[in-house]
Amino acid sequence: MCTVTLYRDATSVLVTMNRDELHARAPERPPTVFEEAGSRGQWMAPIDGEAGGTWMGVNACGVVACLLNAYLPGDTVSRPRAPSRLSRGTIVPAILAQGDGSCVQAWMRGKFDPSPYEPFYLLVAWLGGGMKWRWAETTYAAHPLGKDGWTLVSSSLLEPDETLAWRREAFEQWRRAGCEKRGCVPTYHLLQVEGKEDWSPLMDRQLGGTRSITQVHVDGASRRSVLRYWPREKSSGVPVAPAAELCLPVLEYAPGPA
Repeated sequence: MCTVTLYRDATSVLVTMNRDELHARAPERPPTVFEEAGSRGQWMAPIDGEAGGTWMGVNACGVVACLLNAYLPGDTVSRPRAPSRLSRGTIVPAILAQGDGSCVQAWMRGKFDPSPYEPFYLLVAWLGGGMKWRWAETTYAAHPLGKDGWTLVSSSLLEPDETLAWRREAFEQWRRAGCEKRGCVPTYHLLQVEGKEDWSPLMDRQLGGTRSITQVHVDGASRRSVLRYWPREKSSGVPVAPAAELCLPVLEYAPGPA
């Protein structure tokens, strides 16, 4: 579960993510700025209140990372993490500690071992480049993102083929209609169609739903990154004004190959 949109042009990156989770999972903690020994500068992210990791963040080099759960054919329920497996929420902080886009790509290709984790999609973008990775137990594949324009990445445990096809068509309709925003949020992320609540980007199901919207805007002109965070009460809408808005200067810009 989860839905991410990405917009890139020559001078900016805009990433918006709906985080879908079980109602029973611990509440999220609002975003904060972190600086750990050995990392290259600061990074900022909201935090999962249960496992302590995160699903999305940005570092001082303007690298944005998003993680979505992936599912294998035949999955019908969200599998509990085996004791031998690491939390997927630790992946994004590890990526943000690497530095710029070139360093992240080198780490993902050379040092990162996906085998201790359950399946996932990983979207990483920066000024000048971006990659998508997928880990599915035995397959670890990387694909470059388009240089300009919009990208959609989404996942769903229930009826994945039908759900994702519906979301893609809704995304294309939103693009054809002019890419409307409500405040800072692309209205695609606020879409919930009556009778299709379980398929909609702003998702509601019996056991879970969209918990929050997180957005990062990396602006090459002003050389700063802004992270915005909108928590969502169960089965409610999302307020126009973000509950939290944090900024980091983009300290260096060394784009890796797209």
